[in-house]
Amino acid sequence: MPTPVEKPNVSSREELLAQENSPAVLAALARQTALFDSMDSEEIAPSAGLSVRVETLTSSPDGNTIKIRYVRPDNDETLPCVYYIHGGRMRATTRPGPA
Repeated sequence: MPTPVEKPNVSSREELLAQENSPAVLAALARQTALFDSMDSEEIAPSAGLSVRVETLTSSPDGNTIKIRYVRPDNDETLPCVYYIHGGRMRATTRPGPA
């Protein structure tokens, strides 16, 4: 896993976006995504008996695409809900590692 690092303060949103969209950071993100995708399998987390759907919306005012995944038993029973959220890409930064 890449090691989180502190990045210097920036003077504008555009400067931050330029940092986060650099080739090195995008390559590190691709490696991290590949690692997480390798753990998303039926062998590790079976989906039998589950209903899984993804809803997509656009946040305001920044226009980011947000995906919400709903996973529940494949029935119509009213059940308690677990809501999980994390800091996401805007909360943590990673140090680009070897390609």
